[in-house]
Amino acid sequence: MLNKSNISLLLMLAATSSMPLQAADTAGYWVNSSGNIVRTGLNECWQDMDWSNNNAIAECEGGIKDADGDGVMDSKDMCPATASGTMVDEKGCAKDSDKDGVTDSNDKCPDTPAGIKVGTNGCPKDSDGDGAADSYDKCPDTPAGINVDATGCPVDSDGDGAADSYDKCPGTPAGTKVDATGCAISMDDDNDGIINANDDCAGTAAGIAVNNRGCELKADITLDNVQFKTGTTELSAKSRNILNNVAMILKQNKHLNFEVAGHTDNTGNYKSNVSLSEKRAQTVRQYLIGQGVASSRLSAHGYGPDKPVASNETRDGRSKNRRVELVLK
Repeated sequence: MLNKSNISLLLMLAATSSMPLQAADTAGYWVNSSGNIVRTGLNECWQDMDWSNNNAIAECEGGIKDADGDGVMDSKDMCPATASGTMVDEKGCAKDSDKDGVTDSNDKCPDTPAGIKVGTNGCPKDSDGDGAADSYDKCPDTPAGINVDATGCPVDSDGDGAADSYDKCPGTPAGTKVDATGCAISMDDDNDGIINANDDCAGTAAGIAVNNRGCELKADITLDNVQFKTGTTELSAKSRNILNNVAMILKQNKHLNFEVAGHTDNTGNYKSNVSLSEKRAQTVRQYLIGQGVASSRLSAHGYGPDKPVASNETRDGRSKNRRVELVLK
């Protein structure tokens, strides 16, 4: 019977021995050609308690067998036919760190969050190839070549509902109704000169003058404080500033035409007053044209004292009668 000291000696001898193993002896131990015990009858290696690749004894292990060369010996390899170069876990099976179904050796996106569908390369799947992964793509069937936003939907820079890729009018103002090409709908059902998309007062009766939102313009434009030097057609500096603002309004309402009407009080010679009012009306017309209002939209006429709006018997009344107006035509 072997005692502990004899076993220790046998282990030391086994560690330096390279002789082949012999069949188990009658005591149930495997021994080498020198009679040293190397394995038990249960096929347990004496060196198991301190075993490593560096101190393994070939006679004990019968040589370290790793048929697929993955670094895990065959006796512990749960996947013994792993392809060469494949990263494996402690069981010898292909490693998949992020559990996405693609082994680390083939995974180009090794940190994919749990639950994300991936392609064969381990990266988030992008079925329509627009750069937005299927997991957050709200428009998963975007045609090839279309620019998309962060949600995977076609970019619509002007927010008119027509994607940039087919928007023929990419700068459409906010709120404008557009057709399938992204351009303003040009229909004008009430024929007031304002297209339906911009018409706040649809159904305006024929012949009614409207503003730039398609609603009835109920009054002529009186050019308050437009003044001339006494007895002349020369505009004052203050009057020119007023007319600049009027020109801007007229340019915003390009569908409207006006008559520039000149008026005087009844002081002085009638014919002279009529002539002066005509010249002043022409002066205003030319100034507005010079500010960009189309000449075809403006006519001019002098009425002299014939259309007073107040009594000519008072100074205040006469002042009100000396005026220039824009009359809707």
